Amino acid sequence: MSRQEELDAGREHHLGLHFRLDGKRRGTLHCRIKRAYVWQDGRFPDDFAFWQARLSESDSVKPVKAGRAFALTLWTEKDFDAFREAATAEVARQAWSELGSDGATAKD
Repeated sequence: MSRQEELDAGREHHLGLHFRLDGKRRGTLHCRIKRAYVWQDGRFPDDFAFWQARLSESDSVKPVKAGRAFALTLWTEKDFDAFREAATAEVARQAWSELGSDGATAKD
């Protein structure tokens, strides 16, 4: 899927493409020449394993903000497609939380 197709699908562009669920920003995709990266805001059950199973390099999933968010690196077209599929379908069915692994609340 191209950048324009993402914008046409309602993704916002302001320093990245924002993915929202129920009006809340849950991910921002930033594209670079050789890779893309995603910042996932908030958590859902087993999200660490969820992303590791879908990306080509399992160490591309890194918890940030004291475990309240994730940074994902997308190295291949397959990674991008897996992220897009998950972000537009699978993660919408998850129970999201603002709490990280330490029980602290993430800021919006």
